[in-house]
Amino acid sequence: QELKQVQLLAFPSAVHLFLDTEVAIALLTSLKKHLYADRDEAYDATDKLVRELTAYITPGELVDAETVRQNQDIIISRELDEPIVALLSLELSRDPSRRAKGELELDRALHVRRRELFQTFYDFLRLLVRGNKRCQEKIFPVVSVFMDHVGVEHLNVADTIAEVFRDNPGLLIQVKQGFLQQFIGWIIEYGRKARWLRFFEAFLEIKGVPVRRTQDLILFLLLQNSEEVVDLDCDYTEGVMLGPEDKRIGKTRIDLMVENEHFAKYAS
Repeated sequence: QELKQVQLLAFPSAVHLFLDTEVAIALLTSLKKHLYADRDEAYDATDKLVRELTAYITPGELVDAETVRQNQDIIISRELDEPIVALLSLELSRDPSRRAKGELELDRALHVRRRELFQTFYDFLRLLVRGNKRCQEKIFPVVSVFMDHVGVEHLNVADTIAEVFRDNPGLLIQVKQGFLQQFIGWIIEYGRKARWLRFFEAFLEIKGVPVRRTQDLILFLLLQNSEEVVDLDCDYTEGVMLGPEDKRIGKTRIDLMVENEHFAKYAS
């Protein structure tokens, strides 16, 4: 592994990132106490720093697939993920009042700045693990931390969790029924949305090859809770099974397809 690291650092861009991660770790450590104190400037500085790091692992004209892979390996070798995951332990209080009234709605975050910062963290972690088994295996043990934030309005956690498992047979084989059952439970609790079901796609195949074990598990759970979870009609002209603030109320299946509602972000 050390030899691979030396080979990576033969590239000037890799040396630049290596030095940037060293500075970033020190900055994140120093900013932590200011984030706990809810200082606005600390939120701004942390968000800016993580967004700059995210650019290293975002495919584009200047960053090809091989460079992304190289940068992912450098970041995980430097353990930059650890201070970011540690910051996700900051309390994110939720307002469950809509669910308490029986409405099928996500919880609102009581601390908007912190929710926005958490989204920046989750976007970074999603790109860090994408297509990289080494990064996926490093992040896998802390997935339970991410799951604490599922169900918060405007916070997309499901994408990051799905990316940890995608196309990784070693991790998919460790998926237990209880883990998948939690997501079924959230669909029942927060309301039916096509994007919630889409989360399960990462567990159904590995690079186009079906995974029979998780297919059977997910199908069993869907059929077991079919009335609450599966909607084959998608006609919401009467607003049945929707919360009072759901944007789908009064719309037909055709309306939703035209709007590409099924492609919307999981927590949007």
